[in-house]
Amino acid sequence: MPCDRLPGREFTGSRKPRAKQAEEETFRTSAPATDRPTSRKRTSSSEKTLGTKTRGPATASPRGRAFNRASEPQAEQSEEDIFWAPASASDRSFASFLKPLIPSTIGPEGQAILYSSPLAHLDYSIELQIKDQGLMTFWKQHRLPGLPEQVIRSPRARGYRTTSKRKAFLHGSTLYLLLGDKAALPKNRQYFTASPLEPKEHEIIYRFLQQKLSEPAFRLIAGHLNYLIIRGSYTEQAVIFNVNLLNGPLVRKMKLLGAHLQKLPVTVSAAFVYLDPSQSDYYLESKRPAETLNFKKLFGPDQLGAIYHGCRYQFHPTSFSQINESIVETMLGKARELLAPAPDQSLLDLYCGYGLFSHYLAPDYRQVLAVDGEGHSIRAAEANSRLNQKQGGQAKPSLPNNP
Repeated sequence: MPCDRLPGREFTGSRKPRAKQAEEETFRTSAPATDRPTSRKRTSSSEKTLGTKTRGPATASPRGRAFNRASEPQAEQSEEDIFWAPASASDRSFASFLKPLIPSTIGPEGQAILYSSPLAHLDYSIELQIKDQGLMTFWKQHRLPGLPEQVIRSPRARGYRTTSKRKAFLHGSTLYLLLGDKAALPKNRQYFTASPLEPKEHEIIYRFLQQKLSEPAFRLIAGHLNYLIIRGSYTEQAVIFNVNLLNGPLVRKMKLLGAHLQKLPVTVSAAFVYLDPSQSDYYLESKRPAETLNFKKLFGPDQLGAIYHGCRYQFHPTSFSQINESIVETMLGKARELLAPAPDQSLLDLYCGYGLFSHYLAPDYRQVLAVDGEGHSIRAAEANSRLNQKQGGQAKPSLPNNP
């Protein structure tokens, strides 16, 4: 794998990459004291009666052939029922301490997003109180040393997600775009449910695609669609179609659909097709391909971009990236504060991704060694070295590229 060295930066690949940590919706570190309460009265959660889903009919292609899709609804508990089910005695996760603190009296809008965004229906100040109390309980139960600081407020309390997804479920001639990963008709039979955590632009794109893919002309795409994903920034978006089949007719249909996407009142700068024959529960794929055979561009640039604290970044659409763009600069600043770098020190950035921390911190260190195991991320980190030469020098290869 490639490795670059420069005064302040070096990139290399590891043989056994570790799975990326789930993208966190809040960043926690030392924060100044606030007047926000650190505890509140626990509200007992209510248990709902477990229900079952019935299997729907097989979906039909435009040619009349039935698709027996693995994503058909199964007889199982609803996501709301699963959410409110009490945690097992052995479950000591943060979520198990957080969930009982959530008020059980929730309106219809809150119920629709409960499983995917269980705190989004609350006032943000109340949400932070619940998180602080849940974290404190988790800390004490696990007998961790010290005390946790309060959760740092996000500059954007709502509408902050630059990455979002919807599970596709074709029922008859109608495409449903579901918040959860279970392909089951929602109780309210809504074709699409907006999330308050996502920008308004995402809702516009999803509603347009739900309507368009339900039309006969584009139903071939709907019949093979696993997920719709939107990634980008607060100014432009890229759409990724996760499908279980990729062939000439499908690509032609998606290019036609891409032409319609470019006419929307919101900026859709690029669109891609991602092949996932396994129809996994992950919105990209449980095991990402090493090369680009399973990934195809429909239109737009090959890379997504961002600028933080004057550093320019480009990264592959499938690479790991923070979903809350509004807090990235705060996170970078806190990392520098906690590390307290010195010019005679070296920094190891393990699983560096496209070099978010490496490039920002490079001027403060004698050398930065950045390691990752994903080819797309390593290549992006190398390219970002050239974009940020003035920050920390010029990259020099030190390991040969692996095929």
